[in-house]
Amino acid sequence: MPPSLLIVDGNNLFYRAFYALPRLTAPDGTPTGAVFGFARMLAKVIDSFSPTHVAVVFDAPGRTFRDEMFEAYKETRQKMPEEMSLQLPLVKELVRRAGLALLEVEGVEADDVIATLATRGKEEGLSVIIVSSDKDLCQLVGDGVVLFDSLKDRVIDADYVREKYGVPPERIVDLIALAGDQSDNIPGVPGIGDKTAASLLREYGSLDGLLKNAEFIKGKRGQLIRDHVEEISLSRDLARVRRDLDLPVDLKDLSPAEKDAAGLREMFRKLGFTVPLFGISPRERGEEEGGAQEVKVRPVTSARDLESFLDEAGEQ
Repeated sequence: MPPSLLIVDGNNLFYRAFYALPRLTAPDGTPTGAVFGFARMLAKVIDSFSPTHVAVVFDAPGRTFRDEMFEAYKETRQKMPEEMSLQLPLVKELVRRAGLALLEVEGVEADDVIATLATRGKEEGLSVIIVSSDKDLCQLVGDGVVLFDSLKDRVIDADYVREKYGVPPERIVDLIALAGDQSDNIPGVPGIGDKTAASLLREYGSLDGLLKNAEFIKGKRGQLIRDHVEEISLSRDLARVRRDLDLPVDLKDLSPAEKDAAGLREMFRKLGFTVPLFGISPRERGEEEGGAQEVKVRPVTSARDLESFLDEAGEQ
């Protein structure tokens, strides 16, 4: 197979795993549902794409350059639930023991690290798959770069972006600049949503084309745009990902290393996992079952799996 780079949006996958799966606990009571869901989905995408290079990227603690640009950036986001935050160190430990590169870069967001890796991978001739459902990252799609929604088992290419958002990937930043982004608290223009923003961008070709003709746009819509030029500019800067970071790794460092099989096996036992993950069984070959307390789990790796699980649970 040709060389490929799989970049995992760790935060996105972790949140989706936490909210998609039922509550699971280890024998000692430690919550494990997000860890199991994350591991299951990560192992599945690696098995599906067989990448030659893999990076799992998380947001680093602390402020970023976007917080310096806009104090209210992401201030509307709720704090991570305690049951979820307890599992984050376990997820990162799992990634490292699986032999995968884990990146956290201070002062920037995971999106910027992902964008820089994708740009480098593309320049080196690698096909790039970004495991994420984040709208912001759709700006990277095209020219050998796709997103993959692991929960819905869907490849997000340029055609899908156009169909879903009404604009091509290269206009996603312009779309957010106009419509804003509630999840990140990017202001945009009050009263202009995604559909209106997409319509305006199709009419004028780009945000720059729209702003050059703002004085000719009639009615309330035109007045709103003219009154919020500064907010539009700020929103565009907030939405645009950086692709030129000085990262602490090179692409050659992203080739998967040998798994820590013993460490993973011990980790799976402590967490009560009873099914193989990353090709590692919680038990040694020939080891008899019993002794340690088991937590029965049902793998849920897609929307269809989740629907089936809920249907069966309702019948019990």
